[in-house]
Amino acid sequence: MWTHKAWAGRFLPQSLPAKERLRAYAGWCNAVEGNTTFYATPARKTVETWAQQTSAGFRFVVKLPKVVTHERRLVGVEAEMRAFLEAIEPLGERAVLWTQLPGSFGPSDVDVLGRFLRRLPADLRRAVEVRHAGFFGDAGSTSLLEGVLAGAGAEWVPFDTTVFFQSPPTSEAEREAWARKPRLPRRTRALTDQPVVRYLGRDSVEETVAGWRPWAGVVAEWLREGRSPTVFLHTPDNDDAPALARRFHDDVRALVPGLDALPEPEPVEPATLF
Repeated sequence: MWTHKAWAGRFLPQSLPAKERLRAYAGWCNAVEGNTTFYATPARKTVETWAQQTSAGFRFVVKLPKVVTHERRLVGVEAEMRAFLEAIEPLGERAVLWTQLPGSFGPSDVDVLGRFLRRLPADLRRAVEVRHAGFFGDAGSTSLLEGVLAGAGAEWVPFDTTVFFQSPPTSEAEREAWARKPRLPRRTRALTDQPVVRYLGRDSVEETVAGWRPWAGVVAEWLREGRSPTVFLHTPDNDDAPALARRFHDDVRALVPGLDALPEPEPVEPATLF
């Protein structure tokens, strides 16, 4: 997301070359979702530049390729996974392998998921996002998935859209998200010491902030337990996401004063007419 057009001149310097935008983004946030990797495996040299632009504590939650998760549904993907793991190797332990599964991947597929997860490199974090309603509405299916994930050292990534779907959309961005995003219950149980959360708010800052308040408490409790969570804040257009992420961090820090501050962003030059 560090190339999001709406951020230039607001969160990132307007004239910054594309190859330096991640460095500037890392002044705002200390983690990023690697969503582009879902569509194409990046060149290793590109990933090397990502590693060079970020500190040792920066986290990359990188989505596995679509061909692996959606097209072949984790079966017969050895060559594709070798290529992907080779490409992201420069990130080292900063990488979290994010397996986002289609809504059709249900409880009957859990054994396939377990076999796949156990074959991943032991030194890389892994996180799984499921969207089939059966995992949320049936206690047996929930327990089954939790057992498989915990046995493989994998986290269950909740995508919290409950606040977003509380009232009808009021903008084009909200209408688009309304048609595409899953409607699933909020889940707040962590399975590992590095939980990952995805939260979708509204165009309204007030509604977005009100909706994340339960998460501030959950994340604060995780920190008190010694866990190290990663939280991603989204809105339908993501135009204000970096500022909102820092505001969420401030809310959590008010509950856990010992939490380290985020880095200071580099100055953004004011817009000019010429």
